[in-house]
Amino acid sequence: MTMGAHAYPWDITVGEVVRRSQVHERFGGSRQSGIAPAPKTGNILLFTGEVGKEYGYNFDESRVDGSFMYTGEGQEGDQQLTRGNKAILRDGVALRLFESAGHAQVRYLGEYQPDPVQPYSVEQAPDRNSEVRNVLVFRLWPIDQVPSVVSAEEPQVTELPVESQDAEALNSSSIAGATEAELRKAGLVRRYQSWLTQNGGELVRHEIQVPGTVRPLYTDLFDKVTGELIEAKGSAARHYMHLALGQLLDYARFVEHTSLAILVPSHPSNDLVQLLEKQGISCIYELPNGHFARASSLPD
Repeated sequence: MTMGAHAYPWDITVGEVVRRSQVHERFGGSRQSGIAPAPKTGNILLFTGEVGKEYGYNFDESRVDGSFMYTGEGQEGDQQLTRGNKAILRDGVALRLFESAGHAQVRYLGEYQPDPVQPYSVEQAPDRNSEVRNVLVFRLWPIDQVPSVVSAEEPQVTELPVESQDAEALNSSSIAGATEAELRKAGLVRRYQSWLTQNGGELVRHEIQVPGTVRPLYTDLFDKVTGELIEAKGSAARHYMHLALGQLLDYARFVEHTSLAILVPSHPSNDLVQLLEKQGISCIYELPNGHFARASSLPD
C-alpha cells in the first residue's frame, strides 16, 4: 500500500460493484472527471469505460503482462502533463482504478502505481472533434506487481506478409474522405504487388515495436530484392505526400534499406517530386495502362 492509502481507510474490495456516486460520497473527488483526485482521503480515483472511446480514449486496456494502459484527461487538443494527468505521478497517493459496470455503477479493479521507468508514453488519437492529437497513455501496475528492475529495450522489427492484417490506427481520421483514401491505398498496394512480382520483385512489410510506445508501427511495403522501403498513399495530394514523407523517414530509422520510395496512384505536382528528390526519395506512380513508373521532376 502507498502512504496515501493509510490516510483514510479503504473498504471497497477488488471486483466489488458500487454506484459511482457512493464512491465519491465516501472518498471525495469530482463526479464527472475520469481522473478524480481526492486529496482529503489520500486517493486519486481513475475511471475507464467504453464511452471514453468516443473522445479518443481508445488505449485503455489490460495487458497480458498484468499492467493497465490508461489514457490521460483532455478531450480537445494535445493532452498536457498538468492537473489530473500530473496528479497520477504524484507521490504519496493511492491510484484507485474503476471500470464502468453500467447503470451508473463501477467495478473496482484495485490499487495501481505508474511504471517506475516509463510511466507514460505519447500516442496519437482523435479528440472529440475528430482531430488527431497527442494523448498521454499511462502504464499502471497493480500495487503488488510493480516491477523493480526493467531491462533496457531495443526496437523490435518483425517481417510480415503484405496480406497480413494492418493493425495500425487510422491516423488521418481528421481528413474528409479518409476512409475512401485508405480503400484506394489498399487497391493500389495490391496492384503494385502483382505488377512488381511479375517483374521479379518480392514484397513484404514490417511491424516495428518502438520501446516506450503502446502500439506498433506498420510499414506498407518492402522489396526484399532491391532493399527498397515504400510508403503508399491513396492520393498524390500535398497533404498525403507530406504524411507519407514523414512516415517513411520515421520507419527508415528501424528498417535496414538501400533506397526509399513513395507509391501513389498518379503523378504528383512537380514541386512535390522535387521535394522528394532532395531527400533522396523516389516517387512511384501508376500509369493508365496498369504499369508503374518513377516520377522525374522538370527543371524550374
